[in-house]
Amino acid sequence: MDELLNINPGLRSEPICSYKKIYPNEIQIIKFKTPYYLSDGTADIQNNNFTSTSHTKKKSDEQKADEQKDKRLSKARTSVVDLVKCNPINMFGTLTANCSQCGQNCKNDPSLTDTESGCICNKATCKRYDIDYQRRNVFAWLDHQKKIHSYFSHIMVMELHEDGAPHFHFLFYGYTGKLAEHEIDPKDGKMVYNLVEYKRGHTTVKYITDSLEDYERCAGYLTKYIIKDMPLFAGRNRYVCSKGLRRPIVKPNPSDIETFSSHPEAKIWTPPTAPYISKRTKQIAYPKPTNVESITTVHMENTEEYLHEISLLQSQEPPRLSHFTRMALRARARLNRMSSSTRRGRLSDDSPRVSPVELGG
Repeated sequence: MDELLNINPGLRSEPICSYKKIYPNEIQIIKFKTPYYLSDGTADIQNNNFTSTSHTKKKSDEQKADEQKDKRLSKARTSVVDLVKCNPINMFGTLTANCSQCGQNCKNDPSLTDTESGCICNKATCKRYDIDYQRRNVFAWLDHQKKIHSYFSHIMVMELHEDGAPHFHFLFYGYTGKLAEHEIDPKDGKMVYNLVEYKRGHTTVKYITDSLEDYERCAGYLTKYIIKDMPLFAGRNRYVCSKGLRRPIVKPNPSDIETFSSHPEAKIWTPPTAPYISKRTKQIAYPKPTNVESITTVHMENTEEYLHEISLLQSQEPPRLSHFTRMALRARARLNRMSSSTRRGRLSDDSPRVSPVELGG
């Protein structure tokens, strides 16, 4: 969204009645009941996150906190779905650590129950239940794999196991490490593999095909674990992913809305107005206030247009400065803000001053 505002600053004052999201194999048209303005910060069209500044009654702090958490959850789910739809993926699976890092060196198998595996660890001190330790452990393993093998991309979500231990659900593309056959999944008949080079726990991995159905299934596979009580990564992130992954192209107020709305394969979704059964939780859910009027989805081969739009955005973006250049510019700005007395050592008015000639200048 920031890139769009940099290219077209007029969007801040322009009413947004609808927008189009362009994916490689899909196009979405989102219509609003009431136009939004980006100038007041109430709309985040990149992540389908919309708020209203008008409230009929004052809300308590607890209600506001719940609303903010719901918005963050919705934003995280939308971001994960966008990443899956815009980037190639060929592998998904789970990663669960064992207790091999504990002091008593308990080598239990997390795929089994405590009695079967003979776990003798105390959950209060066991490394398997230490969320911070397991995050660092998994990130260190990912970095090591990318150093010894060719680079591969990843999208990862963390979940708490039934016994309280964290484990990770991931999507990979381009991983070339060794795999070992484990078993055949009776549900779909696909082979389940294990990551041979992960020595600190249990893993399951399956290959997926390059089809829209598998991609949507993988997106749902990750988003169902994005819930309120999920453990968070560093920076309060609900998911982590590789740098440089592509995201959908967003176009506010498109002129070809009717073209896609009348498309023979268009699927139109409207917000529910009565209680319904949630596909994600399989429980009764109640409709929430929203300004979205409808979302029209058209599945179509759109890779060329998507890559063309990305190249246009990259050509219009201002050049990105390196970390050292940004640090130098900040230091120079701080020096410019300093007064002359500060630069000369905070000399007072009655302090003797040294001329450039006396300094040898």
